Amino acid sequence: MREIGGIPFLFAEKCTIHLGRSPIISVTLARLALLIALANEMARLAEFDPAMRGIAQAAVAGYAGWNLLCLGGLLVFTRYELLARPLVLFIDFLICVTFVVLFRLLELPAILGCLLLLWACHERLGKTASSIGALTFILAFLFRNHYEPLAQDYARQLASDYTDSAAIFIGSLIALSVIGSHLYQAHVKSWGDQLQAAGGNLSDPPMEFLMEQVLAFFRGREVCFIWEDMDSRALHCANLTIGAAPVFPVPDEAMRPLLQASVLEAPFLFTSYSDRLFFRNSFGGLKFANAPDYVDNLNQTVGYKRGASFAVNAGALRGRFFIACSHGWSPNFLTHCEFASDSVDSFFERSFFLDAWRNRAFSEARLALSGDLHDSVLQTLAAMRLRFSTLLPKVQTLLPSVELHDLKRLQDMIISEQGRLRQLLNESKRTNGVSQNLAESLSSCAEMLSTQWNIDCHACVDHPDVDIDRSTAIEVEFLVREAVANAVQHASARQVTIAAALQDDALLMAFRNDSKADQPVNGHGRMDGIQSQSLSRRLKMLGGTAYFDNINDKALLSIRIPLKHAEKRV
Repeated sequence: MREIGGIPFLFAEKCTIHLGRSPIISVTLARLALLIALANEMARLAEFDPAMRGIAQAAVAGYAGWNLLCLGGLLVFTRYELLARPLVLFIDFLICVTFVVLFRLLELPAILGCLLLLWACHERLGKTASSIGALTFILAFLFRNHYEPLAQDYARQLASDYTDSAAIFIGSLIALSVIGSHLYQAHVKSWGDQLQAAGGNLSDPPMEFLMEQVLAFFRGREVCFIWEDMDSRALHCANLTIGAAPVFPVPDEAMRPLLQASVLEAPFLFTSYSDRLFFRNSFGGLKFANAPDYVDNLNQTVGYKRGASFAVNAGALRGRFFIACSHGWSPNFLTHCEFASDSVDSFFERSFFLDAWRNRAFSEARLALSGDLHDSVLQTLAAMRLRFSTLLPKVQTLLPSVELHDLKRLQDMIISEQGRLRQLLNESKRTNGVSQNLAESLSSCAEMLSTQWNIDCHACVDHPDVDIDRSTAIEVEFLVREAVANAVQHASARQVTIAAALQDDALLMAFRNDSKADQPVNGHGRMDGIQSQSLSRRLKMLGGTAYFDNINDKALLSIRIPLKHAEKRV
């Protein structure tokens, strides 16, 4: 019941917001109010002075005709309506100034009408035209006493109730427009705050959330975001259709010119049947620009019949959003795009700032941890290496050759692990953007695991030139170590084969060993089927999934790790 009772208030709020965003509606209503007040005052003037009857009738007929002409102008195509809009506002402004100067009884509603017209000029023609209009109005108002008013004797009469009502009505329109503008600003600010909250998390910018928010903000059907990294010049693309999951197709180089719009960085509206883009120029005025090549490229790559677009420039990211939606060539939609552009820029700037802060904090933490590991584990390995070096010469004549060979292999493993740990402690090796060959990394790891566990461990990769990000390669190596250790310790495996391949922006890995032990099966990507907590934790951190099965009396563990587009280098 409470929801039903709130419907009128919601409707009133929407109407108020619409008034605050569309000055033309307020100007049209104010023009009709002035017409009613003018008709009543001119009727009174004709009764007071019959000689003025002809002038009064001509004034009412002319202003009524002007009202009908302006109402008809709202029905024409937007392009022609925009061309005529400056002339219409100029004539309306001259009429209101004339009322202020020559017809004192309509002075108050005419002054309020001038204020509405100045607001409309600012919205449609920009700051320069509205500033000139405001200066003209101030001068006319200051010097109005230097002119003899129309029907001076009648001007001493009191204004009628119609005139007072027109002044109150126009004043109410101004108040509602101001309130609607504030409500709209609050709505936009709330939307922007949601973006900032998401952009402030300690992870990569949630692209899916951002696209969903942009789609909802414009009430569109589909959205496409094309961006490039100014440092690496890498091009990226993401598409989202309402009610579907986002997709990240491989971008085509034909999309790159879409980031270099002929209207520079301004938001614009477009349709597939027109070669023109609708935007605001640097002075704030509305303009149609011919861009046939750009529109053709837009139709071929994005394929929207009509929509809006705004630019994003934040840090090293430069891109554009394209939203499939109905706009009606509305200037308010351009304002909507400008608000969205500012909010999305702030979203990325905040995300990049916190990401840089996070990387710095993690770098300092890793540096401190590196010092601790160097003073503890690395020193322990160095001491073990020294003890083996002094012990082996003493036992060479006492131990059989097989056991002596195992001790030498153990010494080599300590030396290898010592060097490997030094490499991991090097902070520069963990820097993002540095790639590593996957085949070489897995082969080296398999060789080390063979020595460490005294097993037969082999690695094979479908392509020898597969490169992945260095940080991801290190996590994969730890994952391989954990999986092989589990197979040896818990399943008594003596032979382990590791196969790896890249497919659909994901790293696929299979571990096959000669163990016949039954293991619980993991279901649909959840980690509760993997017994090792550390292995499950590493999989979860990488966003991976794991599946276990026994095939031909041999255990098979399959792992899938999603990779970002920038991490896959072949």
